[in-house]
Amino acid sequence: QLEEDITKDQVTQNNLDIGRFEKIEVAKNEEIEKLKAENVELKEQANKLKEATKSQNEIIENKRTKVLSQKETIADAISPSVMQYYLNIKNWAHDTAVIPVQQQVCLGCHIKINIKTYTDLLQFEDITYCHNCGRVLYLEEIPEELNIKLPTETKKTATGENA
Repeated sequence: QLEEDITKDQVTQNNLDIGRFEKIEVAKNEEIEKLKAENVELKEQANKLKEATKSQNEIIENKRTKVLSQKETIADAISPSVMQYYLNIKNWAHDTAVIPVQQQVCLGCHIKINIKTYTDLLQFEDITYCHNCGRVLYLEEIPEELNIKLPTETKKTATGENA
């Protein structure tokens, strides 16, 4: 009798375990299906992003090609000695071969440029170089005291006169 009760308890426990494992299996299968659907959705999103990136890369490559052709045209117009000087600076200064000046300070080496160099820069007559680092300098902002007015378009009125 005792063995029979133990066996019945074991069978009951095993049946409960089987039922619990079946519920877990169903839940896991549902989770797998949900993840498969999510995976398909993510793959679709990845493909859309890939296509968008591809088209953006094509646009960028087209712009790059145009800029390079413009660069070649401009480079052909520059004297070989100036171009060689620029390329030498670019080799050691990388993308900082041409640097702005702010408040009489070269923003490449952060050293104040001398009065003669600054005066040459203000005259806009020739290429001006930093006496310290050798980079090509340009004015980012024209000082107000120079009273230099940049050309602006004149607007015509309805009668054809300048406004």
